[in-house]
Amino acid sequence: MKKKIVMGLFVLATVIGMGFAYPRPCSMCFGSGQQTCTRCYGNVYSKCPKCHGEGEEWTGQFASNGDMVMRRCLRCDGVGEIRCSACNGEGTRTCNYCHGTGSIDG
Repeated sequence: MKKKIVMGLFVLATVIGMGFAYPRPCSMCFGSGQQTCTRCYGNVYSKCPKCHGEGEEWTGQFASNGDMVMRRCLRCDGVGEIRCSACNGEGTRTCNYCHGTGSIDG
């Protein structure tokens, strides 16, 4: 006979005869199944890799006075930031440790 002991959202123990198996909350995501994105650190936006956050890029040309000719960055449209491609702009990613289940089998 199986008996489940439930506390909150997690199944704490499943009693099977004389043995115990207990899924426990993941220690990396604290049971949510999600972790903060490691690229944007939850900020949703990250620095543009093309202009390095400056909003401008070099055209490869020099002006007559020797200054570099700059233009608005085409990747970020001059903002200097882009939506994070690692988390699709959500700020979180699926936990790598529990694979999004929120628990670790014992």
